[in-house]
Amino acid sequence: MKKIISVVLLLVILTTSLGYANANSNLVRMTMDGRTMDFHTVKLNIEGKPATTDVPAVLHQGRTLVPIHTVRNMGIGVEWRDASREVVITSEDQTVILKIDSPIATVNDVAKRLPSDVPPKILTYQGSGRTMLPIAFLRELGLKVEWNESTRTVSVEGKKPTYKTMTGIQVNTVGNTTEIRVKGDQQLTYTTSELSNPARVVFNFVDTKFDLANKSDLLPNGTLQVQVNGNGIRSVRAAQFELNPMTTRVTIELDNMAKPEVSYDNKTNETVIQFVTEEVNKSYVKDVRTEIYQGREVIVVHGDNIVNHTVTRLHNPERLIVDIPSSTLDPSKNLRNLQINSKLIQSIDVAEMTSSESVRLVITLQQREDYADYQKVVESDRLFLYLEDIEENDSIEVLQYREVNRQLTRLEFKTASLVEYAFSVRDYGKTLQVAISKEDIELPIKTIEINDHLVQSVSISEDRTTDQYIVVVALQEDIQYRVVSPSYTRDYAIEFLPRNNQQSPTKTPLIVIDPGHGGTDPGAISPISGLMEKDLVLDVAKRLNKLLTEAGFNTYMTRETDTSVALADRAKIANQLQADLFISVHANAAGASTARGIENLYYPSDINPNDHRPNKKLAEIFQREMVKVTGAHSRNIVARDKLVVLRDTTMPAVLSEIGFLTNAEEVARLATSEYRQLVAEGMFQGIVKYFEEVK
Repeated sequence: MKKIISVVLLLVILTTSLGYANANSNLVRMTMDGRTMDFHTVKLNIEGKPATTDVPAVLHQGRTLVPIHTVRNMGIGVEWRDASREVVITSEDQTVILKIDSPIATVNDVAKRLPSDVPPKILTYQGSGRTMLPIAFLRELGLKVEWNESTRTVSVEGKKPTYKTMTGIQVNTVGNTTEIRVKGDQQLTYTTSELSNPARVVFNFVDTKFDLANKSDLLPNGTLQVQVNGNGIRSVRAAQFELNPMTTRVTIELDNMAKPEVSYDNKTNETVIQFVTEEVNKSYVKDVRTEIYQGREVIVVHGDNIVNHTVTRLHNPERLIVDIPSSTLDPSKNLRNLQINSKLIQSIDVAEMTSSESVRLVITLQQREDYADYQKVVESDRLFLYLEDIEENDSIEVLQYREVNRQLTRLEFKTASLVEYAFSVRDYGKTLQVAISKEDIELPIKTIEINDHLVQSVSISEDRTTDQYIVVVALQEDIQYRVVSPSYTRDYAIEFLPRNNQQSPTKTPLIVIDPGHGGTDPGAISPISGLMEKDLVLDVAKRLNKLLTEAGFNTYMTRETDTSVALADRAKIANQLQADLFISVHANAAGASTARGIENLYYPSDINPNDHRPNKKLAEIFQREMVKVTGAHSRNIVARDKLVVLRDTTMPAVLSEIGFLTNAEEVARLATSEYRQLVAEGMFQGIVKYFEEVK
């Protein structure tokens, strides 16, 4: 009997011991919050496969914690901010910020509590410390999370790709009709937009992968380029525009903006884009003449089809060839042979070209060592060819008188170093005077006859007693002026406008454009392509400046070349000019290559009772318009109270981060002139909308 009892006791002991071992075989010892603790491990499957991690997934307060890096390759970006102990998770349409030991997360700037108030933790296992995330919260990012109690397994699956595929593009021309046939594996969905300078129609095929069957047609950068040059179409370009969301862009460049006709061919699975060009009626060339405008010789051509002209330069002898298509000469005018014999022009021969049904002007220039350069401007039905005197320009390169638009002109001084300009007024506002030390600048002693509707002349003399140049500007009657630069600057400018014109300098907004960094400060440098932030933002700033000046705005750039400008000086210049807006242009960088998109920074005026600027509204408008025009991912607006150029300016100010140099997709786009122009156009629209909605 005793033996039986002993055997039973032994079996009980063994059974109890085995049960304890099984129950605790999934325990691991880890360190959390400075304490060593035992945690129950769980199995982790990612996309249907067991995941192996250096720190295991465990249970904590009834919730599963997993190493955050396990979801990095599921279409989700992960960024660690060491200073603030925060994890930033980005998906296609969400940005989530999680703070270690905090049960509150921020989802697209909205606070949310984590499941069961279990916060992210840092756990150390066998010497490896990892950020652990409550995996149930990944459902906020659209991931599928499931728990199997019987196997103690948590499974995570990402969003399944649902994109279509573009497999071919063919361009066919029959008579006066050209069609672009875009082939897909099924019917493709698209949006369209129109862009100008040059005229383009853009098709964004959404949820579509660019995967042509014939890869030999592609350029080395993966772009398809088809030159058409007929029926109003110049070219067709196609490429993968974005991977997340998957977007293929087809850009059709036109001679002039036209509306496409789009249909779908069910038999071939092709989206068919057509541009039907009607035969252009003949038009007249009505006048050809020369005149002096702002001290320059100008050739003026008046005709019905001027907008479609071309200008070609030929040498030996030096000539300009102007071709105006689908045109004939006005029979009531004698325009065939104009003997000009001016300082720069020898003659202008005008003829009808029967073979091409066009009018051709042959402008023969005077024979000299240096030939005149030219600038062309089209206004309605007139072409203006401005000829530059190279010999004169070489001797006075630091001083320029130029037209901003047909009403507004500028006298500009440009120097490599800072110069002090002393401005004064004579003769009751009819004469302006600028005195400059001869040590700072070199000018020729001469008089430049302007004789336009604003300025009579600009005379340069020297005052030997003060060792200064004296620049005297003689104005026409009833002209107003405005100095739009600080007195101590590299770029000094005075603007002129008729006094009774509605486009008064006092009413025209002055925009200060600030390209970030410069000189010895390159800003961010792309580890992918080597593109420097200082070069990128200067190019975008110049494009924005051109858009603004063409629209009639007054502008000032804190730098126009690769030079260094102190942060305090950037704000000081804008304040001295009493600018209406301050726009600073920058590019972004991050440790995570997945970080992407546009964001606009602003100074939060609500923290300063003396600051009443609508900075936040300006940033909101910029963010909206830039994302709309570029199609870029929106990172929303960001308040920054310590940035000098935003804090110390006295006018509404915004700092635009136009993209990430650390993101392969964005740096590829930012390297193209087309996308840079889109960024500039988005900023331009932001300025226009600001004055419409706020001012």
